Amino acid sequence: MIIIVINLILKEIIIRLITWIGEDTISEQLSSITNGVFYAQFFNTGILLLLVNGNMTEHSPKSLTKFMDG
Repeated sequence: MIIIVINLILKEIIIRLITWIGEDTISEQLSSITNGVFYAQFFNTGILLLLVNGNMTEHSPKSLTKFMDG
């Protein structure tokens, strides 16, 4: 649920920023918005889920990962 909310917030921020920056044509503006939203949502959904669910018990510092040791 948190990822969905963050994606919606990122989408709104990116649309407002690209609109504020402005492009020469509407097509360029829509292309910039599409690319920006895609990259932000890809990072938020894909990379963060990978980092959160990754097995980090074998990496330093052990003080941060020792709670995962069963």
